Amino acid sequence: MRRAEEKVMEKKERFLSHYGQKQLLFYAQILDEIADYYKGSENEVRFYPDREQLWQDRQKARNGRVLGEQMKDMSLFLKQMALRSEQVSPLLEKYRKQLWKRLRENDLYVDELYVKEYPNGRMEVGVYAHAKTGDYFSAMELADYISTIVHRPMEADREGVSYIHDEPVYVVCRQKLGYRISYKVARATKEGEKESGDNYLVQEYPDGTCGIWLSDGMGSGREACEDSAYVTEFADKLSEAGFSLQDVIRQVNDVLLLRAGGERTASLDLCRLQLFNGDGLAVKCAAAPTYLKSGNYVTKLALQSLPLGVMQGEQGRKKAFYFDEGDRIVMVTDGVMEGFEEKETKKDALCHFLENTQEEQTEDLAGVILTEAIQRSGGRIRDDMTVIVGEICAVP
Repeated sequence: MRRAEEKVMEKKERFLSHYGQKQLLFYAQILDEIADYYKGSENEVRFYPDREQLWQDRQKARNGRVLGEQMKDMSLFLKQMALRSEQVSPLLEKYRKQLWKRLRENDLYVDELYVKEYPNGRMEVGVYAHAKTGDYFSAMELADYISTIVHRPMEADREGVSYIHDEPVYVVCRQKLGYRISYKVARATKEGEKESGDNYLVQEYPDGTCGIWLSDGMGSGREACEDSAYVTEFADKLSEAGFSLQDVIRQVNDVLLLRAGGERTASLDLCRLQLFNGDGLAVKCAAAPTYLKSGNYVTKLALQSLPLGVMQGEQGRKKAFYFDEGDRIVMVTDGVMEGFEEKETKKDALCHFLENTQEEQTEDLAGVILTEAIQRSGGRIRDDMTVIVGEICAVP
């Protein structure tokens, strides 16, 4: 009997090692990608008009190579750390043991199980289990049962399996969110250009946060598009890996600086929404204001800071806010703001426009803002324009 219990504990330890391993290997992958960017910079072939420029570029390439090697060393260290198991708090360990016992008492054969809590307090439970032959459990039933044990409302992952049969399957249940977000985007590309220099990304993360990323590359066209796409995609990947916002901004800035040699910059506009509890955070790196529209009342979130891709200075200034059901978040790039610019009055025409618009549908509002900006510009599109409107909905 004791030998059987030891085998069960070995399975649990292997599972915790596997869970921690996935996270650490993801971090190592991020570091490898950063190192590859540094390494790639020294392989560029250029014509040098004078020896001083040649020396400067070689020095920059050498520094990049050293940084890349440091990143590779850190990556290797994380890969070695991936062999270790993840530690949990006594309370979470208590929940894990209770779930293990009671699920098996209800004829659900649990092979592996973990309980974790994200920094913002959202709980997650992962179960690798199977039912007896001819029987089954729904993932929804499992989530409801887990709720009674941990005393929190839980729901099964919407992208996971729906039923547990006699073949082992992996089911993830997370604490229910209070809000959901739907969004619509309206865009216009600068006249004479084939590609927009603006890029955006909307992503929901397992901890219950939603990130709306918007970037405007310097200038327009292909290079601006590449820079802004890199900023949004790499920042999203770092956030998914669990890096802090400060670290995300620093890493993206450093790599963009290395890639462009300080010759190109990009803005970063982030609206981070805690769908778990209704907290919001606006983060600006030389980005246009964000507007929170609650009925006809509009809150303007504007912060002055430097763009990404510069050597030094304050980047990524933050401003907290709160949101509720029915609120709409409006994010725009500089091209839209220029369309609403009123040099004579120096008033925020877009804020005034949002206060007076009666459009109730999110998809209509994004299009209405873009159309109005173009009309105010005399029908011309002198810069790339992007409008993102997100509507907050309560989870029933």
